Amino acid sequence: MTLLLGSSGNAKTPSTLPALNGEESEARPAILIEVSPARLYRGWPLVVTVGLRHANRRKDPAAGSAKALVIRSQGGDLGRLFRFEKVRFNKDSGRQETITLPLKQLGAAPKEVSLHPGDDAVPIARFGLPAAETATLTPATYIIRVHLNSSIGTSAESWHGTAWDGTELQIHDEPSQLTESLACAKVLAQDEYLQGIGAKQKAHEVLDDFLSRTPDTLAKACWVARAKKHERAGNLQAAGDDYCRAAKAENEALASISLKAENGASGPTVGSPRYALICQEFKRRFAAPADPPSNP
Repeated sequence: MTLLLGSSGNAKTPSTLPALNGEESEARPAILIEVSPARLYRGWPLVVTVGLRHANRRKDPAAGSAKALVIRSQGGDLGRLFRFEKVRFNKDSGRQETITLPLKQLGAAPKEVSLHPGDDAVPIARFGLPAAETATLTPATYIIRVHLNSSIGTSAESWHGTAWDGTELQIHDEPSQLTESLACAKVLAQDEYLQGIGAKQKAHEVLDDFLSRTPDTLAKACWVARAKKHERAGNLQAAGDDYCRAAKAENEALASISLKAENGASGPTVGSPRYALICQEFKRRFAAPADPPSNP
């Protein structure tokens, strides 16, 4: 499922039946969900990002804002309109189990959202569970179901109704020994949760500490994450250095896959290096001579 912040690539459960001719017959919201990490190990923090879009994906330029769907909270933000469940099939009982998932809202959410047909999803809020609470979850494959109820707690002008959607979440026991790639995934889960609760400095420290102990040829995703942090902060030279470290890790992984293929072992397909190009672009940018001073 795709949200503005990325894609979890998980299976999705439809919340409504498709209308005739592929068009929505009613103005209603659609929920989009991103789960991070998509493969959760017990004792890792969990973050669920929720967004909304208009259920009608067809943009009608002639309609202007006439078909806009407005959800306006009354006495609080829109995050309070959502609740979460985890659902799984119990083989022993032969029944479906539905259990409330006590996700807590991380940070603020807007008090009002205006959804237009054909527009991209609007991020609403992030919700999460700390590591101590995911440690108590039972390993299994679940559907996380998100419910929106705007029939209460909203203004008179708001859209009133309910909607839901779901996405798959796999929960596993953490291996006794983590590969560098898996250790990086754990650090990124911690980083996202810490940023969600507003502990940005702690999030930077956790990522920096891990990378200070990690060779350049490993943990590509963590080098990319730090490069993006530097890029957002305007520290482009540091961003370029980290993209180049990500390129080293990428090349190492591709070389390993190629070697296995040569030896007859099956594995993932080798693709084009992505971060090598970004690294080269940053190097060109900083190697270019400075513009001569202009005449007064």
